Amino acid sequence: MNDRQVRKVLDSMGGPNRVAKELRQFSRDSRLLSAVLKNLRTSLPNRWVAVFNGEVVETDKSLTRLLKKVEALGLDPGRVAIRFLEHPRRFHIRAAA
Repeated sequence: MNDRQVRKVLDSMGGPNRVAKELRQFSRDSRLLSAVLKNLRTSLPNRWVAVFNGEVVETDKSLTRLLKKVEALGLDPGRVAIRFLEHPRRFHIRAAA
């Protein structure tokens, strides 16, 4: 891609400043989701979670339903941090008798 093409793509997305701002926000939301992952897995096991602007905005057991809920909030799912919270597995080790 040449500079002109890159500029055209960035302009179609609201300009370079908007793109940079959205990337920073997505990065913060992704880091937050990773930081609280253990607690969320316990409180919301086996669910999809959507985080936007530093907050959990929706959860659901179905990704399709979660995406519809996110869209109903007026958010673009492509700009929302979404992750599946698999229930933490517990292993029991038995001593040999």
